[in-house]
Amino acid sequence: MPSDVMSDSPSPVFIPVARPVRTIPESVIWETNPLLLHTMSRSEAAIDAVVLVLSLVGLWFVAPNILVALSGDFDVGDERTFGVVMTCVAGLSSVGLVRLVLKRRRQPWGSVGVGSHDIAFAGPMAMLAVGGAFAILVAYSLMLMRTGSGAMQENAERIGEMLPAMPTWSILLVMLTVGVYEEIIFRGFLLTRIQRATNSPVAGVIISSVLFALPHATDQEWVVLPALFLIAVFWSVLVLWRGSIIPVVIGHAVFNSVQLWFVQNMQ
Repeated sequence: MPSDVMSDSPSPVFIPVARPVRTIPESVIWETNPLLLHTMSRSEAAIDAVVLVLSLVGLWFVAPNILVALSGDFDVGDERTFGVVMTCVAGLSSVGLVRLVLKRRRQPWGSVGVGSHDIAFAGPMAMLAVGGAFAILVAYSLMLMRTGSGAMQENAERIGEMLPAMPTWSILLVMLTVGVYEEIIFRGFLLTRIQRATNSPVAGVIISSVLFALPHATDQEWVVLPALFLIAVFWSVLVLWRGSIIPVVIGHAVFNSVQLWFVQNMQ
């Protein structure tokens, strides 16, 4: 073929072909990270968080004081037992309120971190939750001791005076109950709803941790609250990382049980 004919032949044109875009179904996103609350509006999340906080004030502080006023005088032992019972009843009632909200919003328990998807790592993560909490508590206690403060000892004595003498099995049962309802409320519900309402994980962690620490001012020394806040921040990060509150529930229960056992047996 002549060269001039070859030069006039059209050059081959390569047309890029777009590959099909693979999308992830919303159901898969929900299952892999149920704490995102992607089907919930920010206003709905804010309303639910505010309603629960106001309900907690009524259940945890107003109602017990009214019952005490109506029940007459207690001796010291009865008052201590009444306080423990009311704490558990108010906490479990709060979980019932959470259940009502979830039912109204048509949300599963997974939206508050109660699920089995992370169960294989529950043991190691629970150990991490306990170890981290004690590390924070010990570091904070040493810092206070360097300043000459005896606040931690005073705090332990205050807790000991408020609680009745309990056998080990009773301590474990009560602390497991406290661990369950506090984690469902603060890390499972409030952390995730505040995160959704503010569109910020940092805001969710900080605000929910402050809300966790403040109620402890009624039965512990104020100087201890920063340590409780830091522990709450640590546990919140674990929950967001793993997408489950189960490890932190176990860690919380163990952390509280060990402290309470020492308070009752080392005085």
